[in-house]
Amino acid sequence: RNCVGIEDAQAGVSAIKAAGMFAVGIGPSLNGADWKAADTSQLSWPELYRRFLRFDMPDVPTPS
Repeated sequence: RNCVGIEDAQAGVSAIKAAGMFAVGIGPSLNGADWKAADTSQLSWPELYRRFLRFDMPDVPTPS
């Protein structure tokens, strides 16, 4: 539950979601990813943390 998976293939995103994890999909048209990024240059720790908090604890306000 408190895990993040980063994947560039649909099968990987599906496996991440099946495990109950937060899925980051790298590339276009990865269905089911919680966060879709065009490429890894869009990833940053602050943004991942903010999005993960929203996923893991939806009722807790996230930092701006």
